[in-house]
Amino acid sequence: MPAPPRPWPPLIRRPERQSRHHRRLYQLVTLVAWGAWLYLFVPLVTLLLWLGGVRTAWVEGFLSQGVAADLQGIAVAALVCALVLVLWGELERQRAAAKPRRLPSEHDEAQSVSEGMGLPLREVYKLRDARRALVNFTPEGGFLRVDGLDRPGPSRRSEMDTMLQRLAETVAEARSLEELTRPMLEMLERASGFESVYLTTIDEKEGLQHVLFSHNVRRLQIPEGLAVKWRDTLCRRALEDGETGVVDVPSRWPDAEAGQDLGIRSYATAPVHAGSELYGTLCAASRHQLTLTPEAERLLHMFAILVGHHVERESLVARLQQVNAELSAVALVDPLTGLANRRALLGELARMLDRSQRDGSRVHVAFLDLDGFEDFNDQHGRGAGDELLTAVAARIDSAVRGGDFAARYGGDEFVVLAWSADGEGSGEDLRQRLARATEGGYELSHATVDYPGASVGVTTALPGDASDAVLARADEAMYEAKRRRRARR
Repeated sequence: MPAPPRPWPPLIRRPERQSRHHRRLYQLVTLVAWGAWLYLFVPLVTLLLWLGGVRTAWVEGFLSQGVAADLQGIAVAALVCALVLVLWGELERQRAAAKPRRLPSEHDEAQSVSEGMGLPLREVYKLRDARRALVNFTPEGGFLRVDGLDRPGPSRRSEMDTMLQRLAETVAEARSLEELTRPMLEMLERASGFESVYLTTIDEKEGLQHVLFSHNVRRLQIPEGLAVKWRDTLCRRALEDGETGVVDVPSRWPDAEAGQDLGIRSYATAPVHAGSELYGTLCAASRHQLTLTPEAERLLHMFAILVGHHVERESLVARLQQVNAELSAVALVDPLTGLANRRALLGELARMLDRSQRDGSRVHVAFLDLDGFEDFNDQHGRGAGDELLTAVAARIDSAVRGGDFAARYGGDEFVVLAWSADGEGSGEDLRQRLARATEGGYELSHATVDYPGASVGVTTALPGDASDAVLARADEAMYEAKRRRRARR
């Protein structure tokens, strides 16, 4: 609602709002009016005394000089000057009342500027043209005053050039959503003049809206992390009504509890879309009645689009990283048994050998081969052979300790890597534990198989050993164990 016209202001109180010739002419008319009234004062007093019956020699002598004859001309001149002053003041009052006002009252604006600048209110009132400027504050609390963005001028162009340059740097250097959003919120606050500018996310399943990042100046403070019900928010109402800016929130949405609780009077919002989904909103709010300028509205929508593109890009990168991790995991896992494959084994063995050389610990390498596996396949089929391999792999995996590593080397061969720090555990203990784990009955889909176990050979890596050399010694130890088992039969 427009503010009611103010009473006629004495023009002499605001001479800086008129041109120099305007002020000089006004002062000249004022001096003529005062001079006429002062010159008229003595004859009027004398005439009043004479009419009152005072017949002194001074009164008679003054009237006999013919001064009374000039009273009419002097009075007309004074009245004309007074009429000029009154008409002039009325025209100035109408001109001032017709100007749009950004705040409901001059006192509210002065109070807001006083709080932001940290100056006494009487000092703020000395800035007589503060109402004609867009008053903002830097993030450090400093005072920034620029020409309004809706009025052309060098200050406006300089401010916009600086803002565009900073925007380009922000978009190019931002590596996270926060690094992109916070400078944009600050720039949007400067361009719009709103007290609080913030980015929200919307969880439509939970029915909540969360304030992700916010930039607040002066009295209106919207904290980060604030969660409100989506159905009660001003954002939802504005999006459903297709409105970007609302000048008077209480009149537009009188039942909006969010606006009433925070005292929001003016509001602006733009949706943030990540692809085809609604990610959140970019909002601006103020406790005062403000109008969103066309340039500020364009910035609001442009920033919302940039944030949406960044969110979509981050989501795409996260999905690609997840798929890459899954592919990497698949590339290192044996698809049949679920143990690590030979590629993963070689990498882990190299890492464990490097560590053992640094800290002096030992690495035992156990090589396992399933005796008679080819005969088992010929007798029961390859399907049963795959079942046996999977069951043996499960027993090997359950027999290793935390920190040990089990892998399928290929075919019916498995390898286990085990730590031995400070002399704890030996290669023979590892061999016996794995041999006992693989022997016994196996419940397969078609029958129960009593398997005598695998041949296990163990070697201990020496300082400076290469992976191939250690695996070759473990393979020889396995074949030696196989020969001993055959000799016992």
